[in-house]
Amino acid sequence: MMEHNPISGIIYEWNILLLLGCFAVGIYYQRKQQAIKMELTQKQKGSFYTGLALFAIAMGTPVYSIGHYLFSVHMVIQSIIYLAVPPLLLYGLPKRKLGEVLNRVGVLQSSIRFLTKPVIAVLLFNGIFSFYHVPFIFDYLMTNSFFMGLSTFVLFVLALIMWWPVVSPAEFKGTMKPLYKIAYICVMGILLTPACALIIFSKDLLYTSYMQAPQLFGIGPLDDQQAGGAFMKFIQEIIYGTVIGFIFFAWSKDQKNDELENKLGEYEEEYLNNLREL
Repeated sequence: MMEHNPISGIIYEWNILLLLGCFAVGIYYQRKQQAIKMELTQKQKGSFYTGLALFAIAMGTPVYSIGHYLFSVHMVIQSIIYLAVPPLLLYGLPKRKLGEVLNRVGVLQSSIRFLTKPVIAVLLFNGIFSFYHVPFIFDYLMTNSFFMGLSTFVLFVLALIMWWPVVSPAEFKGTMKPLYKIAYICVMGILLTPACALIIFSKDLLYTSYMQAPQLFGIGPLDDQQAGGAFMKFIQEIIYGTVIGFIFFAWSKDQKNDELENKLGEYEEEYLNNLREL
């Protein structure tokens, strides 16, 4: 008897509703920026659409279903939707317009101000994320589609909150300075490390939901588990390092511009003084 190959069924598992929702968000974003003439650069637009596309691929295509058979794929999906997508979407939002909306809704603004305080934001996501990967909790969520969807939604919102102090999509007072943002990202990486290390270096299978899953591509459960932790840590390092690079070079450019403005101011003052002497 020919053994059933689960991959043959997975390729047809598309989340059409989610894909249509992402498409609708993209259309709304495009039309809204034209209607209110949002001041967005091409980089911001590209960032938002890239984040939306990554979210659609990770959650709406057969890749998501493969994540129920391979823990390593599941961790790659999580790396994308919690570490890559949030900063891309936040960067693509119009600061001035978003600030105006939040100013009109005082409760929403005060809530965001509180939740996006760096210490609270970074502890909320990383604490819940580590809690999510406790074996008996994770195994229960994997067997309950409703609670798995709910946990994904909650973690995604918390990821947006965690990234908010770095990307700052609204014009609030007290925005972190560049060097503080770099330190904040380093803390983000440190807090994520224990969960990844536990998965990478464990010599035992932690999650029974993957022990019983059919093996795809000849990958053993323990190798798959260790690869999952390694993938998340590797992707996290790439994303965090890239963001730190952008922050540093933007800060360096601002410093040079400030120095240039100061020199121009000095030359202008010297020129006026010379005119007075004449």
